[in-house]
Amino acid sequence: MADKAAGVAVTRLASTSSSIDLVLNKHKIVPFGAEDVAAKQANPQVMTKSLIEAARILAQTFEDDVLTDIYANTSNTVGTAGTDMTEANVLSARKELDDDNCPDDVMQHFIISTKDSNALMTTASSKFTKANERGSADPLRTAQIGALYGFDFLKSTRIP
Repeated sequence: MADKAAGVAVTRLASTSSSIDLVLNKHKIVPFGAEDVAAKQANPQVMTKSLIEAARILAQTFEDDVLTDIYANTSNTVGTAGTDMTEANVLSARKELDDDNCPDDVMQHFIISTKDSNALMTTASSKFTKANERGSADPLRTAQIGALYGFDFLKSTRIP
């Protein structure tokens, strides 16, 4: 950014190109098989159940890897580990993002432990539990926190 004075030619800046390397250095598999062809044909749900379980295991492993990376590369934290999440913690996180000029035009995700999800759902805090003050009946209908304060709350069993 530069100031422009009237009658003075613009000097263009040389463009710079930068990139961020994304290292994909892990390959995960869940090896399984149903060797008994007669059993597979007699009960086709065996393979479906096996595929669902394999997908669950892969998803949990992926989530663990992503969360490990997030924890290793995050310097801004909100709240205190081991204590229940509060509405004030959520607002503090919102302020951190606002102060860092994070864009408001995209939904930002707030990944929360099951313990903290329950704490926010059972607190007397109006925005998480009272539809008339929240402006939506979604949390009461779905028994989930849902979207609030610009965050889409995602519950994870992988967060300690």
